Amino acid sequence: MIFRLASASRSFGFASLSLAVATFGFGNVRITEYLMVGDIFFSLGIVASIFIALHKTKVRFSPIWIRTGTAILVLQILFGSFFVSDMVYEQINGIKFIISIFILPSVMCLLVDGKEERLVIIVEMMVIGAVLNALISVLQVLQIVPLTIGFSGEEWINRYSGFSPHPNHLGLHCAFAVPFVYLRCYRRSDLLGKEVFVIFISLLVSGIFLSGSRAAIVAFIMTIMVVSFFTSKKNFLNIILISISLYAFSQFISLSEVFSLVKTEKETNLFYGISRFVGASQDTEESDAMRKASTAQAIQDWSQSPLLGQGYSSIREAHNIYLQVMAAGGIIGLFGFLYILFGSVRSGLILYKKAGSHSVLGKISLCATAGMLAYMTWGMVQNAIYDRFIYSILGIVAACESVFRAARHSE
Repeated sequence: MIFRLASASRSFGFASLSLAVATFGFGNVRITEYLMVGDIFFSLGIVASIFIALHKTKVRFSPIWIRTGTAILVLQILFGSFFVSDMVYEQINGIKFIISIFILPSVMCLLVDGKEERLVIIVEMMVIGAVLNALISVLQVLQIVPLTIGFSGEEWINRYSGFSPHPNHLGLHCAFAVPFVYLRCYRRSDLLGKEVFVIFISLLVSGIFLSGSRAAIVAFIMTIMVVSFFTSKKNFLNIILISISLYAFSQFISLSEVFSLVKTEKETNLFYGISRFVGASQDTEESDAMRKASTAQAIQDWSQSPLLGQGYSSIREAHNIYLQVMAAGGIIGLFGFLYILFGSVRSGLILYKKAGSHSVLGKISLCATAGMLAYMTWGMVQNAIYDRFIYSILGIVAACESVFRAARHSE
């Protein structure tokens, strides 16, 4: 009886987790102002995971590099909260951070349960969610759906956000999904054909550029370059040459002030993402000035408590994930955070080498590693630190390691 309940809980939990991964990027699709649909599915997955952990002797938890880094962060949160004015509030904000960076990968490892087919389903759901988000942004351009969806009442000038609360989230959501489609990390790729491949890639790239997010464009280029470097040196060199050519062309366009000739109305200016990327937009200067001010403030906050930080209530304010964690958790918190990030990259590359470049597991681990490298790069100019669609990529790396170990153990 207990075995049947555990089996049913695993199936229910995995279905909930799959839906959560698909909807994590839909920040504006909410039940209440502070409760996203993705969080509801994720909560159901957590409940199922707890039941399974209590009724099964052998449970596949997250890898050691996640557990070690999280232990460091938890100790920092516990000790650091004693030195702030509102201890409970700071601990709650710290727990939100831990839920994203530890609970999500742990639940993914537990519910995937070392099975490659389940890991592939998770990847497919993540890709489908990103493609749907990109499709909504295209429909916004065509004025088929409203420019504001859900709880966000803000309209972005010449930028689109799809189901996401901010255009940057839309762009990054799509950028993370691109390499998985590029290497066709899904079941029966031979049946989907080139048509579906072209449609998916076209929608994802459209979502990236319609978001107007410079970080998303960087993430898109970087993930494709990383994947191409490891899978095909010829493609890598071609992408380098194309990137250099596009950069030279963009600088020429910027200097020629062609963007000043483009109308600024939202429905006509579809080149706004490129305009922001090459620095030919006025709001780019304002954004950069704001980032410089927030960076200076974060450094000042950290200097007041270098070891334990100032608390997690202002962790999103620096527009630099490293400075944000350092200001919030001090040197100790930053060390735990970096331990997890670099651990994921190391694990992903080792798995790619051991699993093989032509295996599905090897492709998925490489794509997820490329996503983590992109996050570590554009994180120097972004404040995305709680967002669970980002840590889904971390969870995929962890689940890849779980699947690989399970396969080795069964041999």
